[in-house]
Amino acid sequence: MRNLMITPHTIKDNETLANVSVADYFLRKKEIKLEYPNLPCVHVEPKTRQVYLPIELCSVVEGQRCIRSLTERQIAEIIKTSAKKPDVKKRNIDSSAKKLIDSSADYARHYGMEVSDKPLRIKGRLLQAPTLWYGGKNSRPVVPQHGVWRGNKYQTSRPLTNWGLFSMAPQNRFNPKSFKDQLAAEGNKVGVPLHDPLVVRFISDRGFSKSIEEVLAQFPRLEYMFFILPPKCSNDVYSAVKELEVSYGVVTQCINLDTVLRKFKPQTLGNILMKTNSKRGGVNWSLNLETSDLAKQMGKFVFGEPVMIVGADVTHWAKDEGNKPSIAGVVCSLDRYCSRYASRIKLQVNKKTNRASDEIIRDFKDIMKELLIEFKSATKAKPGKILYYRDGVSEGQFIQTLTEEIAGIQAACKVCLGLELTITLKTYDHT
Repeated sequence: MRNLMITPHTIKDNETLANVSVADYFLRKKEIKLEYPNLPCVHVEPKTRQVYLPIELCSVVEGQRCIRSLTERQIAEIIKTSAKKPDVKKRNIDSSAKKLIDSSADYARHYGMEVSDKPLRIKGRLLQAPTLWYGGKNSRPVVPQHGVWRGNKYQTSRPLTNWGLFSMAPQNRFNPKSFKDQLAAEGNKVGVPLHDPLVVRFISDRGFSKSIEEVLAQFPRLEYMFFILPPKCSNDVYSAVKELEVSYGVVTQCINLDTVLRKFKPQTLGNILMKTNSKRGGVNWSLNLETSDLAKQMGKFVFGEPVMIVGADVTHWAKDEGNKPSIAGVVCSLDRYCSRYASRIKLQVNKKTNRASDEIIRDFKDIMKELLIEFKSATKAKPGKILYYRDGVSEGQFIQTLTEEIAGIQAACKVCLGLELTITLKTYDHT
């Protein structure tokens, strides 16, 4: 830092309207002589104003909440910490609650309060798990047990023909032939035949785009691409792979090398093939709506006529990412099994406040017009009802969301279908 030359920050004096250095301003106005007048200043929000504070006069208050993007390592740690069994989570919550109650017992008694360390108990009921229909001759409904199930043949499958296998893992750690043989063996069980891949390549993340461009030029029939990613792979590599779907129209599927080496069991292979079959337009299974009178009534109410299930959410950037537009994402079902979906994403800005961040999807009419056209093209029918699932809406914004977004759906229906539909809105969240 000794030889680092930094130009001192200057600001405009509101009294004289002259430009003065921050050091001179603090000397004259605050009678504080800066020891390090050439160090960078802290630009205080709002950033549209020129408010600079000398860094030597600032201190960071301990224990503040930091509102900024998490690093990949921090995200991985959160997932690892959160992925605990319910009984372990319950013990952790009980322990934390007891510590908090004990540490604040004197304050509670001062205000005449008494806090129990026992959680509130309420009565609940266990819903009957729906049964599922798979394909194949003499197939029977599959009943999930403890949230787990496994069927035989998929209802409708799509053979994997024009596909490629690309590995960013070292050649001495990944065996392409073994991967293909194991996947093919499981594919025969579920009715997804795998042909030999058109191309198998070991590639590097350096020059990734150029390498893939050359492959796609050499193999124009390529439709599906498996990518084996190395452990602790960065999000930049994953994003580069997924951009291929937008740029070239090929479907991609990423698999971590650790999954291949340590977890390549029938259940894992089955999960991979389920994604593969769905991405290629197949139907893995469907709900069996003949299990009870309630299931029959639900089936008749929901699926008795063409139904369009729509889900939407809005993603906002972290505060330190700058004033970037919110991203609205909307998906809708395209078949009676709710296994095929169409999606739309849109950048949006709150035009009323001129802020980039906005929770309400303002142009919902245009988005829904596109999705309704795609629904009619896929099903050869008009939807008789729409079920709308909306995430991320607070109680304070619920009425505004209901008013604007439902109005957008109704307006789109009137233009595309010539009628207004019954729309059911459901907000949801994870607990």
